[in-house]
Amino acid sequence: MSAAVPVTPVAHIQAVDVEQELGEIMTNPQEWLDTPNDRFEGRPPRALIHTSEEQRLRDLIGSVKHGLGS
Repeated sequence: MSAAVPVTPVAHIQAVDVEQELGEIMTNPQEWLDTPNDRFEGRPPRALIHTSEEQRLRDLIGSVKHGLGS
């Protein structure tokens, strides 16, 4: 019988994905994710992961990666 393959929860994969994306544009993505941000009504960006507002965070990351962020 083969050993069970550990399954990584999708939520963990998404959080890691956001951190990896940020790692391409900044040196300390964890600090940025945990710092309150006016763009997100004073919430830390990490608070948007796994919510209906996660796309706002991903849109901002994409804009900055492509030179469109301000």
